[in-house]
Amino acid sequence: MMMSVLCKLMGAVFIILAIWGLLSGTNVLMFHVNPAHNAVHLLTGIIALSCGFRGERASWVFAVVFGIVYGLVALLGFGGAEPVVSLLHLNQADNWLHLGIAVMFLGAAVYSTVKYGEPARHVVQHR
Repeated sequence: MMMSVLCKLMGAVFIILAIWGLLSGTNVLMFHVNPAHNAVHLLTGIIALSCGFRGERASWVFAVVFGIVYGLVALLGFGGAEPVVSLLHLNQADNWLHLGIAVMFLGAAVYSTVKYGEPARHVVQHR
């Protein structure tokens, strides 16, 4: 239940951020955004919501994949990888946020696995 709730919550947050970014232009609070960055937020939010409504297993897989991808984006941002930084209009605040989100999702996936066993078994335990 934990992973699907996390995906639903974060999916809604990402969709709100995408809309906020589209309306604000170049900044959402201290974070830089642009159309590509907003599109990533929107796509991430839609996929997260979809996985959240599909169940624990899909949510767990999303959390692992999403955590790895956002961790890589954070590392590329910190490293100043020009194609990524320019494409997504990243600043240091974005890099730290992406790293924090990656740690949160990967940590939740590990916690879920340790506490409940494999994600598929977790679903059966709660039915």
